Amino acid sequence: MDPLERPLPLEGLEVAPDGHLGDLEALGDVRDQQLAAVGEELEDRLASFASTHPPRTLSQVMFECNTFAHSGGSHYGHSHMPDALMLDFNGTLSIDEHLWFAAYASVFAEAGRPLPRVTWDARFVGRSDARIVEEWLGPAVDTERVIRAAMEAFRAANADGAAIPQAARDAVRSAAARVPVAVVSAALTEVIEDGLSAAGIREHITTIVSAEDVRAVKPDPEAYLLALERLGVAASEAVAVEDTPVGVTAALSAGLRCVAVLGTVPAERLRDAERRFDRLGPELVTAVLGPR
Repeated sequence: MDPLERPLPLEGLEVAPDGHLGDLEALGDVRDQQLAAVGEELEDRLASFASTHPPRTLSQVMFECNTFAHSGGSHYGHSHMPDALMLDFNGTLSIDEHLWFAAYASVFAEAGRPLPRVTWDARFVGRSDARIVEEWLGPAVDTERVIRAAMEAFRAANADGAAIPQAARDAVRSAAARVPVAVVSAALTEVIEDGLSAAGIREHITTIVSAEDVRAVKPDPEAYLLALERLGVAASEAVAVEDTPVGVTAALSAGLRCVAVLGTVPAERLRDAERRFDRLGPELVTAVLGPR
């Protein structure tokens, strides 16, 4: 029998005619022995659990608790799933950060100001095209012309839509079969539309909120608030998927729950996300929305 469920042994104890135990001191000794055994068993189990489960932050534990609570007691929202799933585009749905860096690095080099990859990673990941151009080349530059040149270079490198992996395509189809799916991004609309269409998943996206749709891009929450309004969904009933601290901040500021995918920035920079996944794939959808 499990030591944590074992009843208190009463063998050898005298029972008085009125039914009361006659040797309370002996009972106390037995109790102390059993509690000590239970304590040792708990220590062993905790050690075993720690050896097979990686450390988790409080926010990650809260994600599981929140999902369990929303589900009415079933694992990861099986009986009460979120009402919407919102996906960032660049780096989350479309694994294209290296392509965008190469595009902008080429254009910036032609403009006489080469861009190191370390600077891109530290300053521009998750930022809008206009902000990238103006911060690196200055406000006097023809921002639209530079963006257009970078976009053309990116399109040439991603003509087949391969930047959206098969796992991400499967994730979108799986999620869209259950809840509305939105793309919420600081990218331009035509870049998002082109990518989704080339990957064959545009029909599964209910709405797209892009840089042109808002006054302030991420980390401002405006894009997520607009997506919620379009879908008619409360923030507490939607989950966002992001890959950068900028995106996580935007989602949380809008009141959404937010999980993150790894690959764009080091994992420790995504510590504010409720849970982190290796990629956007069917396993993430199952964890967030529950099994079909």
